[in-house]
Amino acid sequence: MSRFWILVADGSQAYIYSAKRVGGPIKRLKSFKNPAGREKNIDLVSDRPSSGGNKKINGIGTVPTSSDPKKIEKEKFASKISLFLEFHALNDSFDQLVLVAPPQFLGLLRSCKRPHWEEKATLRIQKDYVTVPKHKLPSFLYKEAA
Repeated sequence: MSRFWILVADGSQAYIYSAKRVGGPIKRLKSFKNPAGREKNIDLVSDRPSSGGNKKINGIGTVPTSSDPKKIEKEKFASKISLFLEFHALNDSFDQLVLVAPPQFLGLLRSCKRPHWEEKATLRIQKDYVTVPKHKLPSFLYKEAA
């Protein structure tokens, strides 16, 4: 019997559920919160002097860094989730993975380049279902998978 994990995420929160099949009953396994994902850019920027948005590499020259603090926080959050999924994919905690997230966040997850969970990702749903109540989620997923 297949073991499905379902990741429902956006840039500020994520939930991992388990199910025996898509559309069947689900159980929440893990939640992640990223309060910085909802902050305004002005609240994420410190008052300390800046290096002009550039980063020195080995004392030679500079490389521009991303200037969008909110995007940086979402990238860190995606990386944290990706590492968690990779660890559990390597330990065979699940057979198949369903990813449910807005297109931008799905892109951030894929950019983390974690091959073991990506090969188990059998369905990607580009929707923001984070606020969908747990008891309604299975029917939403079933409709999307059909």
